[in-house]
Amino acid sequence: MVARTLWAPALVVLVGASLIGLFSVTPVAAQSLVDAGATRTTGEAALQQVDLAIKATDLAAAKAALGGAISSLEEQQSVLQNALTAATTDAERSRAQGLLNHVNAALASAQTGLQASDLSAAQSAANAARGEINEALNEIPAQPSVAQQAPTTLPKTGGFPIEVLWVAGLATLMTGAAMRRLFHQGA
Repeated sequence: MVARTLWAPALVVLVGASLIGLFSVTPVAAQSLVDAGATRTTGEAALQQVDLAIKATDLAAAKAALGGAISSLEEQQSVLQNALTAATTDAERSRAQGLLNHVNAALASAQTGLQASDLSAAQSAANAARGEINEALNEIPAQPSVAQQAPTTLPKTGGFPIEVLWVAGLATLMTGAAMRRLFHQGA
């Protein structure tokens, strides 16, 4: 009598665990809203322009380089503002806002340098912008090369699909339990 009453709860637990195992699929890698590649590229372009401004020998060359940096920084600012408004989690918002803070500070420094009246002031502002750009670039993870990227799904190895084995196992257990109950009722 005890064996007959225990199979039903055991079967429910087994079926429940199987269903949880089959349907609890989590994504392998979530994509960040901040496009690290584009953000890094525009940041590096701005950094190159700022470096040209720091190395400039006259005010006009420094201002021209800072103008190019401002263009790159405004593009980067736009990407980050879009990512911030599209962010759905606190982590995404925090990441975008942190990068945006550095870009805004670099942009303000570059614009100050553009308004400078002498080369030294322009280079000083460019140096401040350089520091903020470097801070932003340090917070952006480097994009792994194609050879370093982990696959998002495991390759098919030719093995039998595990789902079929789960279903076959469950069917066998249920058939056995039904037959046991059927034969014990007749005895």
